[in-house]
Amino acid sequence: MLKKPAKYSIKIFAMVDAQIFYTSNLEVYIGCHPKGPYKVSAGNIVKRLTKPLYKSGRNLTTDNWEAPVMALRKIYIKKITIVGTMLKKIRDKYLLNLKCVKEGKHIHRYSARCHINFLCDKKRKGAVDVAEEVAANYSTAHKTNR
Repeated sequence: MLKKPAKYSIKIFAMVDAQIFYTSNLEVYIGCHPKGPYKVSAGNIVKRLTKPLYKSGRNLTTDNWEAPVMALRKIYIKKITIVGTMLKKIRDKYLLNLKCVKEGKHIHRYSARCHINFLCDKKRKGAVDVAEEVAANYSTAHKTNR
């Protein structure tokens, strides 16, 4: 991740507001979790991070790592719509069409049973990076003028 603005040795999953860059939920990746509700899989992490948004009717923008189709269907039931990127090699039985908008950009639309749309949106996907840059400017250390 050489192009990332903030390089850390700790992986943190964050839910950040895309307009005001407010970080509302975090989860630290510590490797292997025990079996149960804290299993480390993309679907489970997305479900845990988005729990405060259930039944709010909001839109969730995800990266391709956080977008397994089966998990996103369960989130849609909780009245959260999803926008995100998807790997080209992933093909689902619900995929209706594949339309090229720009060179290298694809839109995947799913059937009415699923209601999930994936598309590239660089402006919204950068919210986590901007939140990391803003946080890097602040310090909790006590400042003295000695």
